[in-house]
Order: sequence, then C-alpha cells, then structure tokens
Amino acid sequence: MKRDEYGIPICECHSAEQFIANLNEIHSRWRDGTWIYRGQNDASLPLLPKAMRKDSLVSKLVEKNLDNFNRRAIVTNNKAKTLCEKMDDDEFCGKVRHALHVSIEKKVVAAFTELADQSRIHVPTDGLGIVGGSRWPLNRLMRYYVNKACLGRIEHHPKSVIYALAQHHGIPTRLLDWTFRSMVAAFFAAYEDDNWCHSTDYTTPKAMGVWAVKWNMLAKSGLMRITRQRTLIGNLQAQEGVFLYNPLADRDRPTDDSWLNFECLLRELIPYRAVYKITLPYSQRKKVLKLLARKGYRRPYLMPTFDIVAEEFTSGRLDPIEFHESY
Repeated sequence: MKRDEYGIPICECHSAEQFIANLNEIHSRWRDGTWIYRGQNDASLPLLPKAMRKDSLVSKLVEKNLDNFNRRAIVTNNKAKTLCEKMDDDEFCGKVRHALHVSIEKKVVAAFTELADQSRIHVPTDGLGIVGGSRWPLNRLMRYYVNKACLGRIEHHPKSVIYALAQHHGIPTRLLDWTFRSMVAAFFAAYEDDNWCHSTDYTTPKAMGVWAVKWNMLAKSGLMRITRQRTLIGNLQAQEGVFLYNPLADRDRPTDDSWLNFECLLRELIPYRAVYKITLPYSQRKKVLKLLARKGYRRPYLMPTFDIVAEEFTSGRLDPIEFHESY
C-alpha cells in the first residue's frame, strides 16, 4: 500500500464505487473497533485547523494588528522582561505574533457568539462559561499573553461548546471536524462549497481524501477529543460530529509563524494500524455525491434547516421538478 510523506498508508481508489466500498463501515478494515473520519476536497492539503492556516481570518487579523503591539514595553512581568531583553528583534516579534494569534482566536469566537446573541439566535452554553478573558479589550489581552509567550507558558484549550459552535459555522478555531460516520466524511470530501469553488484563486484538486483514525488509539497521538457538544448543536447530531485539537499546539509550533499539522501526530498510530487515508480522483466527485444521495446523504440531511433545503434548489444543485417527481 502506498504511503504519504508522513508514512500514513493510502488506499488509492479509481472509481466512485470503489471509494464508497472502501469506506463502507462493514469493510473488513473498519470492523475492529470504532473509527472516526474526516473528508477533505483536496487530499494534498495538510490536516490543519482553520485558525492555524495562513489564509484564515485569524491570521489576516494578526498581520493587520501586529505593528500595534510589536514593542518591548508591552512586557510587564519581571521575569519575562529579563528573557525579553536577551531576544533579538525577530525572536521577540515571533513571541508577539504568537500572543496575538491566541488573543485574536478568542476575540473572533467571542464576537461570533455576541453577534449571534444580539441577533436573537439561541447560543448553547455549558459549564465552561464564556470564552475566558475574551471580554477584555485586545490591549489587555495582549499584555497578558505577551508575558506568557516570553515565558513559554501559553496554553489555549478550546473546550467550551462556544468553540464547537463557531467552528461548525465557519469561524476559524483550532478545532478540526471529524465524524463517526464514514459516509458523512465521504460527502464532505466530494461536496464543493459554491463560494470556495468560484473564488479567483480556486484550483481544482487532483484528488479528494478521507482520513480514518481508530478511536480507542487516538490518545497515543496526543490529540484531544471533544464530543459532548453534539447534544447542544443540531447539525452535529445529524453528522455525528466530533472535534479534535492539539493541546500542545502552542508548544509544538515548528517556527514562530507556523503550526504543527495533525499528520505529524497521527503518524504515531501507524504501528498500530490505526490511521489510513482513502483517496479518489476529484473528477469522480459528482458520481460520489449521486451514490451517497441514494444512501440518504445530502446536505439538507446533514445540515437540516429550511435555508439549506431551499438552497439545494436555488443553487441549481437539484432540479426541483425532477426531485419532486422522483418520489
């Protein structure tokens, strides 16, 4: 079996039927234990949460605000000051960038929650409360995190349901979406978002991909899982969704402006045969979606709202007459 650059085994499929068959939950590969899956349009892209991608809203806001905080006077802790004085300008700028990234992650999620609440949309809550410190002005939040960055002590754990809610609706967080259902992952691997595929910098992927990880072996990778939010967010129930995140992400940054992708951690599962990647040429995507529709996997079934149902017809994905007369 072919392997990717991290050594993760790849099952290369050549037809939509073969792709669906390999992802069928009764396939011998998945019979031993419980598995979780993630589908991506482009199998060549790394498993990296949105907030940690260089083209994300968080990253753009970091670049926009970086010059406002790139000064050593912002460091107030005595021990942090001593360490700061030994840093050159590039190293200090890296610490500021790191602190700003975490601060803006929190502010963006908090802003999403606040606007949703002001819009009279029910926002689910849990025992973890609001996003910690996010009501602080950015200046105060930055002073706190720059000191932490200089001391090497930043830790950000997005455990609240607020993060799961924001991530699920497109807000960049350090969570990565997975599902307990392989066909749900296959759907999202094949499904093209209209806004994405019509953007000026869009290029058609060569292959779509679904990653599979054995649930009871996940701890060996160091990744943490969040599941309880499914009961609070309707779409997650429909998708049987789960989130993964790297609790040591702030420690594991390879450089001051990049983050460790999840494959670097998941390769620890290779000796246990607990991680795989299933790929298919992207030219087969429409056939995959047709096969999945017959099995009951359509976007309105996975995101059950009136707006999504209407959009299937208004976007041209489904012919309303043909659909209605087929029932």
